[in-house]
Amino acid sequence: MVYPAIAASYTFLFAPKYFRKTLPLFAASACYVVFHLLWVQPQVTGPYAPHIDWSILKTFYTYWQMAFEAENLRALTRIPEQVGRLMAIAFMLLTAGFVLWMARRRQWLPLFFSPGSRLFLAPVLPLREHITKYYLTLPTIGLAMLAAYGLACAWKSGALWRIVAVTAAAAFFATAMLVDWRATQWWYNRSIAYPEPGYGCDASP
Repeated sequence: MVYPAIAASYTFLFAPKYFRKTLPLFAASACYVVFHLLWVQPQVTGPYAPHIDWSILKTFYTYWQMAFEAENLRALTRIPEQVGRLMAIAFMLLTAGFVLWMARRRQWLPLFFSPGSRLFLAPVLPLREHITKYYLTLPTIGLAMLAAYGLACAWKSGALWRIVAVTAAAAFFATAMLVDWRATQWWYNRSIAYPEPGYGCDASP
């Protein structure tokens, strides 16, 4: 459903002569969507009920924040949640500033990495009652590529931007690695305490 938009945006920015070749993909995608809507009746209640209204913007911002902010920061590290939120805001501003700065220079790769990768979220944005972190798997690939590209550009732009970029990257990775390590330990301990029937060392043959 989303792939035609990704392909079209990439070719429009970097390979214009192939742009028209992506347009038939939208027809195939539209046929799939129509077939899906006719074959599978959408839910009207519950977590999978779609809401096509202004709440989509709030859901989008929630996912954007989740992409930058460590989950369960206080519970796993005792670091106040406010610190995580402030770091997330700082990362957002740095990312948006870098994309705009490069766009002014007519460098479109960051624009494709950031807003372009967010197209993967489009099918799940109407599900405001089913906000799930694994939906960020594909969008954060583009975000990671954007961060790597930004770090490389900053490294070539003088000492000040090197310090800013390295500090931001170090803060992000230090927090993320600590939270992930503690979360892995928590899940491991939980699996030992509550093994599934038929599995584990204590299971009967």
